[in-house]
Amino acid sequence: MKRAAYYLAVLLALAGCAPKSQETAGAGRAPVTVKVQKITDVSSTETVSYVGTAEAAKSTMISAPNSGRLVSLEVRRGDRVSAGQVIGQIESQTVRSSWQMAQATLAQAEDGYDRAMQVYDSGSISEVQMVEINTKLSQARAAADAAQKALDDCTLKAPFDGYVSDVLASESVQLNMFEPVVRIMDISEIIISFSVPESEINSLTPGQEVTVDVAATGSAALKGKVLSKGISASPLSHSYDCTASLDAGPGRLMPGMVCEVHVLRDSGHGAVVPASVIQTGTGSRYVWTVDDGIVHKTPVKVGGFSGDGVIVTEGLEEGDLVIVEGYQKVSSGMKVTAEEQ
Repeated sequence: MKRAAYYLAVLLALAGCAPKSQETAGAGRAPVTVKVQKITDVSSTETVSYVGTAEAAKSTMISAPNSGRLVSLEVRRGDRVSAGQVIGQIESQTVRSSWQMAQATLAQAEDGYDRAMQVYDSGSISEVQMVEINTKLSQARAAADAAQKALDDCTLKAPFDGYVSDVLASESVQLNMFEPVVRIMDISEIIISFSVPESEINSLTPGQEVTVDVAATGSAALKGKVLSKGISASPLSHSYDCTASLDAGPGRLMPGMVCEVHVLRDSGHGAVVPASVIQTGTGSRYVWTVDDGIVHKTPVKVGGFSGDGVIVTEGLEEGDLVIVEGYQKVSSGMKVTAEEQ
């Protein structure tokens, strides 16, 4: 946004360096022929730009589910992995002891249940006692299932197809619970993360079209759409985190690459004119307009860039005729012959 404002200021400064006409020099001259642009639509759009970063649409950190020693690590950074592929193995004495205890308790409960069933039909065990025995068996099975899952989780596996982007642990090291081991990214889909100032967030809506320029790839601009916008501003920057998706595949775009996100938005009331017709006076800007064959100096205020020129936010109305060719040789009050482009 700052870059666009800078370019606009430079263009307008250059335009203002054009030879100035004497505002009273038009008296007695034969009409000069000029070309004009008729303002037919006072609604306009402008392009705003934000700095963004490419990110993998799907990324996860694989961490140690329990404390233990990393006895094997099967991948390195940059390796491609498939869903379910073994990443590493953690040996946890605590988990294994819990599993062995749960298995022993289950075996004891199953044996007790089998013995009880043998005498239940003869009436040697009451209905209440049988219910208690059955309950203990169910509890033992649940505990054994939980212990088995904890043991299975010590085998680290890739949750989806992707690439190993970071390796954060080494074989034989002792890990704490939830300590990160590797990060896996699926880079088949890339999203763009960017921040929008609080003054502009309301003009952004999910589904809005964007174009993305990535200098690192040297390829043509990528088309996409706004995917999401934040609902809570950063307390430091007062900006909102937003994301954009790409219509096509990522191509050579990789996570971490810096890019520019361009958003076309409605700038409200305004007329688009060529930047060259904006003249600079003392502390103000103006254009030359024609009304009934007479030239008038019309003060204007300008906004940002549009696809076809500069947006004039104040000073022009629908139907006004703005001189776009020959403005260098006119002055206020001069008679001219206006030809529309």
